[in-house]
Amino acid sequence: DAPACGINGTGIRATILVQATEALTLRNDLRFLTMLTWAEVIPQIGLLRDHRVWCSTCYQEWLQREQIIYEPLVWSLKVVEICSYH
Repeated sequence: DAPACGINGTGIRATILVQATEALTLRNDLRFLTMLTWAEVIPQIGLLRDHRVWCSTCYQEWLQREQIIYEPLVWSLKVVEICSYH
């Protein structure tokens, strides 16, 4: 896993972070917010970016609509080069 996106990956870092967070929050479904469920289908190598990217238009729209601001998992994938909305 790359340090910038370890929790989003399919490796041991993601597994440990998810397990710890699930234990602390008493939830058992947080792995579905990561790529862990795809670990046996998608190769880990080359999966994630080594830096963060975002769509400033998405952030602006969420802010204007008073929606929850978050970082979609899809933004961490190397294969995603443009925002699917903008």
